[in-house]
Amino acid sequence: MGFTNLFKSIEDFFTEKRLLYSLLGVILIILIGILITSEGFSGETESLTHYKLSRWAFSNPEFFLNNISKPIFTILSAPFALLGFKSFQLFNILIGIATGYISFLVAKELKVKSPILAIVICCFTPVFMINLFSGVTEILFAFTAILATYYLVKDKFTLGAIIVSFLPLIKDEGFLLMLIYIYYFVHKKHYKEIVYTFSGTVLFSIIGLIVGKSLFWLTPSIPELLNTTTESQGSIFQFITRSPGFFGIPNEIFFVTGLVAGLSLYLRQKREYSKEFLLIVLPFLAYFVGHSLSYWSGIGGSQGSAKYMAAIVPFMTIMATRGLYIFAKMFLIIFKMEWVRVAALIVAFASVIHIPFAIQNYPIALDSESFALRAASDWIQNQTTKTSEVYYNHPSFFFFLNSGINDPKKHITSTPNLDSLKIGDYFLYDENYSKATGIKIETLINNPEFELIKTFDPETPFSIKEAPFKLLFLPDQ
Repeated sequence: MGFTNLFKSIEDFFTEKRLLYSLLGVILIILIGILITSEGFSGETESLTHYKLSRWAFSNPEFFLNNISKPIFTILSAPFALLGFKSFQLFNILIGIATGYISFLVAKELKVKSPILAIVICCFTPVFMINLFSGVTEILFAFTAILATYYLVKDKFTLGAIIVSFLPLIKDEGFLLMLIYIYYFVHKKHYKEIVYTFSGTVLFSIIGLIVGKSLFWLTPSIPELLNTTTESQGSIFQFITRSPGFFGIPNEIFFVTGLVAGLSLYLRQKREYSKEFLLIVLPFLAYFVGHSLSYWSGIGGSQGSAKYMAAIVPFMTIMATRGLYIFAKMFLIIFKMEWVRVAALIVAFASVIHIPFAIQNYPIALDSESFALRAASDWIQNQTTKTSEVYYNHPSFFFFLNSGINDPKKHITSTPNLDSLKIGDYFLYDENYSKATGIKIETLINNPEFELIKTFDPETPFSIKEAPFKLLFLPDQ
């Protein structure tokens, strides 16, 4: 049997439905395997803060209406968080796989060739894959955005508009993407659907007002948005220069190829490709450019974090899927043999899967900060008595200390009254959150009522805002 016939028989066996179910099953097994074997997680302190709010939301209902992890994320993830942090991470994994599946459906609706490749590209894009093992909101945002796009591509304008309305309830950037979708409704002359794009925000604003919040509790305050800080500023090209690490070089090649091809088709046949341009290209560019300008100007709160880019991976995926098909088709044109095209497709397919494992470490190990926090937790649990109370500022310490919201061990969120500590109490000082509350380590060390008894350094030393990260226990004498 020749190569051509062999590859043809393989293609015949793997029908789209068989390949679809096989891919989804294999991806799920791989991701759960990583989850089970990983000691660490991604998202660091933000993940644990979101976990705390979701884990105790049922016993503290006010957590469902918070602007830290956002209402929709907390509501959907809370049932998973009840079963523990691994289950909480599983929520993002399942949402991530669903995002890949919806990306496949969108590519299919837009008549992109080999749309099933979108599932692999989405799930194995480095910045997307690593954040599947976190508690950050970018994955749910990506799912919601591509789901809205899917229904709009299918001309289900009302349903699409309602889904769009929930984007700001997951991330503030949802207000930015709302503008793009509103422009799409104007372009399509579906003006009445614009009203539905505000339905989610209006609904939760009213609910917040009923329970005592401000009517505008969901919207970022203008002074905060316009407040410029040099600590959150950097190069306007930050996300461009780091994009190979976000998306992976193979994906970038396929993405640029697909983007150029898509734009070319749009310029030649605007009517046929307007949906792809307005619902795929524009949301991607608006979000990417928005974060670049925010980080450069210091306005808007962008910290230049890699995780932000996970939110627009499904849009990149659609364009990269087109580019990957063109890449493989080029080999058919050159060699005029079908098996060469299929072989090129397989090589490209394998490179996409390989990249996240090449640039990231799986299973995920504890990061340096978490390593120090765990060591401090292990030590303090062997030191404290029933009458001892532990005070701390670091928002992740509760996780390693295994304490809940109602646990007698204290989590201080503002400057504590150190005079209220009694003999036998402990205060965990760290060079980030404690310092931010105005507490200086020199003040504590020079206070005769306190004694520095233990210092915990991270496994790999690092700095936060030019200060070395350290954890120090100081008990009241």
